[in-house]
Amino acid sequence: MCVLFGLLGLIARGELDFSLEITLFQMQITSVFQHMNPYFHRNIIMTRALLISFLLLSTGAFSQVEWYAAGARSSAMNNTGLGANDVWSVQLNQAGLANMQGVQGGLYYNNQFGISELGTGGLVLSSKLGKGGIGFDFQSFGYSAFRQSDAGISYGLALGSQLNVGVRLGYRKIQLGGIYGQSSVITAEGGFQYGLTKDLLISGHISNPQRSSI
Repeated sequence: MCVLFGLLGLIARGELDFSLEITLFQMQITSVFQHMNPYFHRNIIMTRALLISFLLLSTGAFSQVEWYAAGARSSAMNNTGLGANDVWSVQLNQAGLANMQGVQGGLYYNNQFGISELGTGGLVLSSKLGKGGIGFDFQSFGYSAFRQSDAGISYGLALGSQLNVGVRLGYRKIQLGGIYGQSSVITAEGGFQYGLTKDLLISGHISNPQRSSI
């Protein structure tokens, strides 16, 4: 609980981004319902329906300028993608690069509300390297008066048959028009994927643990 409140405190101050698949808590939530209702465990259909609903959800906490998820698939799934294991893992969850095969690439552009000034675009590249995978990405948001860009390099590695981990180092820059100039910072992020069973994957991702700010 202390760790949880600590993370919430950092998020409230705009210093940390954190996201975790809700499936991590499904067994705990089921246990709570069992204590609330002694007859809950007898209703197998209700239990299964509840677990399936949690499997279809994810939760995230954002405290700074939100970067919209890379790729059409993730955007169509309400910006979820921590379980991805293809080229989009470069930005969604670098642990997925551990399963990379061959060379892959992707381009995307997202124009919010049809306003060009709110457009986000970028590219991702990935390739298998050694026992894992390496990736490169670039993303840009805004227009001439305000532009935020981010470039980075990532690597994912398999630690056994069930656990994948990954990290990313990035360079983020904000440019303001007129006399205001620009500012930049080095960022870090990382994630994990753990195959609890053949059909159940637990994954998490954290950004800016060093609390860098511009």
